[in-house]
Amino acid sequence: MSGGPTQAQPTIDVSRPELKAGVPQNYEGSIDDAECWMHSVETYFLINLTIYSSDQTKVAVALQYMTGGDARIWADTFYQEAFEKSPPDLRTWKDFRKSFTESFHPA
Repeated sequence: MSGGPTQAQPTIDVSRPELKAGVPQNYEGSIDDAECWMHSVETYFLINLTIYSSDQTKVAVALQYMTGGDARIWADTFYQEAFEKSPPDLRTWKDFRKSFTESFHPA
Protein backbone atom coordinates (compact mmCIF):
# COMPACT_ATOMS: atom_id res chain seq x y z
CA MET A 1 0.00 0.00 0.00
CA SER A 2 1.19 3.43 -0.79
CA GLY A 3 1.44 6.01 1.96
CA GLY A 4 0.78 8.90 -0.47
CA PRO A 5 -2.16 11.26 -0.33
CA THR A 6 -5.53 9.86 -1.25
CA GLN A 7 -7.34 11.42 -4.14
CA ALA A 8 -10.87 12.63 -3.75
CA GLN A 9 -13.47 10.82 -5.77
CA PRO A 10 -14.59 12.88 -8.73
CA THR A 11 -18.06 14.32 -8.41
CA ILE A 12 -20.59 13.58 -11.05
CA ASP A 13 -22.88 16.35 -12.15
CA VAL A 14 -26.21 14.64 -12.63
CA SER A 15 -28.46 17.26 -14.13
CA ARG A 16 -32.03 17.31 -13.03
CA PRO A 17 -34.43 16.49 -15.86
CA GLU A 18 -36.58 19.33 -17.10
CA LEU A 19 -39.94 19.51 -15.35
CA LYS A 20 -42.71 19.89 -17.90
CA ALA A 21 -45.24 21.19 -15.38
CA GLY A 22 -46.58 24.59 -16.29
CA VAL A 23 -45.07 24.75 -19.77
CA PRO A 24 -45.95 28.20 -21.14
CA GLN A 25 -48.60 28.48 -23.81
CA ASN A 26 -47.70 29.97 -27.16
CA TYR A 27 -48.18 33.72 -27.20
CA GLU A 28 -49.62 35.61 -30.15
CA GLY A 29 -49.47 39.19 -28.93
CA SER A 30 -52.72 39.79 -27.06
CA ILE A 31 -52.36 42.66 -24.60
CA ASP A 32 -54.94 40.94 -22.38
CA ASP A 33 -52.75 37.81 -22.14
CA ALA A 34 -49.33 39.48 -21.88
CA GLU A 35 -48.90 39.62 -18.12
CA CYS A 36 -50.25 36.11 -17.57
CA TRP A 37 -47.98 34.73 -20.30
CA MET A 38 -44.91 36.44 -18.82
CA HIS A 39 -45.73 35.03 -15.38
CA SER A 40 -46.06 31.54 -16.83
CA VAL A 41 -42.70 31.84 -18.60
CA GLU A 42 -40.94 33.09 -15.47
CA THR A 43 -42.52 30.37 -13.33
CA TYR A 44 -41.39 27.74 -15.83
CA PHE A 45 -37.84 29.08 -15.63
CA LEU A 46 -38.02 29.10 -11.83
CA ILE A 47 -39.03 25.45 -11.54
CA ASN A 48 -36.29 24.54 -14.04
CA LEU A 49 -33.63 26.85 -12.62
CA THR A 50 -30.71 24.50 -13.25
CA ILE A 51 -31.58 24.29 -16.95
CA TYR A 52 -32.59 27.91 -17.57
CA SER A 53 -29.91 29.68 -15.58
CA SER A 54 -28.52 32.12 -18.15
CA ASP A 55 -30.20 35.21 -19.52
CA GLN A 56 -29.42 34.22 -23.11
CA THR A 57 -31.13 30.84 -22.66
CA LYS A 58 -34.18 32.39 -21.02
CA VAL A 59 -34.61 34.94 -23.80
CA ALA A 60 -34.10 32.37 -26.56
CA VAL A 61 -36.67 30.01 -25.03
CA ALA A 62 -39.22 32.76 -24.40
CA LEU A 63 -38.91 33.88 -28.02
CA GLN A 64 -39.71 30.32 -29.15
CA TYR A 65 -43.12 30.60 -27.47
CA MET A 66 -43.94 33.78 -29.40
CA THR A 67 -45.41 31.96 -32.36
CA GLY A 68 -48.03 34.03 -34.07
CA GLY A 69 -49.53 37.40 -34.78
CA ASP A 70 -47.86 40.50 -33.39
CA ALA A 71 -45.77 38.38 -31.03
CA ARG A 72 -44.10 36.53 -33.93
CA ILE A 73 -43.33 39.80 -35.71
CA TRP A 74 -41.91 41.26 -32.50
CA ALA A 75 -39.82 38.13 -31.87
CA ASP A 76 -38.48 38.16 -35.44
CA THR A 77 -37.42 41.79 -35.03
CA PHE A 78 -35.80 40.99 -31.69
CA TYR A 79 -33.86 38.12 -33.31
CA GLN A 80 -32.82 40.29 -36.25
CA GLU A 81 -31.39 42.96 -33.94
CA ALA A 82 -29.60 40.32 -31.86
CA PHE A 83 -27.99 38.64 -34.86
CA GLU A 84 -26.82 41.89 -36.41
CA LYS A 85 -24.21 41.98 -33.63
CA SER A 86 -21.07 39.92 -33.57
CA PRO A 87 -21.30 37.79 -31.57
CA PRO A 88 -25.09 37.66 -31.50
CA ASP A 89 -26.52 39.14 -28.31
CA LEU A 90 -30.00 38.38 -26.99
CA ARG A 91 -29.33 40.78 -24.09
CA THR A 92 -30.40 40.17 -20.51
CA TRP A 93 -33.67 38.78 -19.24
CA LYS A 94 -34.32 42.13 -17.56
CA ASP A 95 -33.90 43.92 -20.93
CA PHE A 96 -36.14 41.39 -22.66
CA ARG A 97 -38.83 41.70 -20.00
CA LYS A 98 -38.74 45.52 -20.15
CA SER A 99 -38.99 45.56 -23.94
CA PHE A 100 -41.78 42.96 -23.90
CA THR A 101 -43.74 44.91 -21.28
CA GLU A 102 -43.39 48.18 -23.20
CA SER A 103 -44.68 46.49 -26.35
CA PHE A 104 -47.43 44.21 -25.05
CA HIS A 105 -48.47 45.49 -21.64
CA PRO A 106 -48.31 49.27 -21.79
CA ALA A 107 -49.14 51.17 -18.62
